[in-house]
Amino acid sequence: MAIFTRMKKAGQAHEIAKRVQDENQKTQAEIELLKAKVEKLTLICQGLWEIIGHRLELGNEDLMTKIQELDALYSKDAPPTECISCKRPIHVTKRRCIFCGSDQPEKDFFDSLRG
Repeated sequence: MAIFTRMKKAGQAHEIAKRVQDENQKTQAEIELLKAKVEKLTLICQGLWEIIGHRLELGNEDLMTKIQELDALYSKDAPPTECISCKRPIHVTKRRCIFCGSDQPEKDFFDSLRG
């Protein structure tokens, strides 16, 4: 009887290992897909920056400054802004107040690039 129990447990362990292996393969495929998407987005960003930088006569220093500003602005530690209606504090990334529901004005990214 003990041999059957061991065989059953071995079979279950094999099934579990197979499921883990299948999940690992799916995860690896998803990672590869995400890598490809990131590479494509990187090329898109580079192309857009070259077009925008040329048209607005901006250099790479301007881009780096803006990236640092946005990084600080959108970090989880960023100081809250004030709702235009109820004056309660809300995170800068929120487009609608979580307290009163009023829409918040969007910040114009390109105007801020121009200075």
